[in-house]
Amino acid sequence: MFVLLIVGFWATTLYLNQYSFIQGDGFDYAQIARNIASGEGPITKTYEYSGFKKGWPLPHTEVSRRPFYLYIMAAFMKIFGSNNFTVIFTSSLFYSIALLLTWYLSRQFLDKYYSMIVVLLLALNPVFLSLSISGRPETLFTCIFIIFLWTLTKYNNNNFILYRALSYSLLVLTRKIGFFFFPLLFWRPRSSGL
Repeated sequence: MFVLLIVGFWATTLYLNQYSFIQGDGFDYAQIARNIASGEGPITKTYEYSGFKKGWPLPHTEVSRRPFYLYIMAAFMKIFGSNNFTVIFTSSLFYSIALLLTWYLSRQFLDKYYSMIVVLLLALNPVFLSLSISGRPETLFTCIFIIFLWTLTKYNNNNFILYRALSYSLLVLTRKIGFFFFPLLFWRPRSSGL
């Protein structure tokens, strides 16, 4: 059933590709990634109505968007071209990977039945579904966050401290809210004795 759900989502996404589902900041991410893919660098050619950028000449270097997702989308644009399909494909790919990672992480704590419920709740969440075709980095952030949570479950293995730091760095490079998870870098469970 899980595989059918993902196949159905992908088929619907590919069928409806002629419409632009890219929304909100997805437009900005797409045009900056297009500029990176074409060799112009992380510049924007649109004017945002914020006091921070007011009066900057166009085009100017983009400083308010985190770079990791931009460069991943630019790599996909080099492969598939700069079009709506590439933007939707990038978001949808990370949506699917997030579902698989959620399945893997939940199976460490729950049995198969409850893990399936967790994945279905995430897969059918209307907000997450809309983000999966929006061109925004939230689906990639979710994937990296699940990996970060997975490294927290491996607290007895010292090698996972490096993986935890790497996944935290990617969180910060994907969304600014990643800074809030800094204290979790040093998290260790309490000893069982009092």
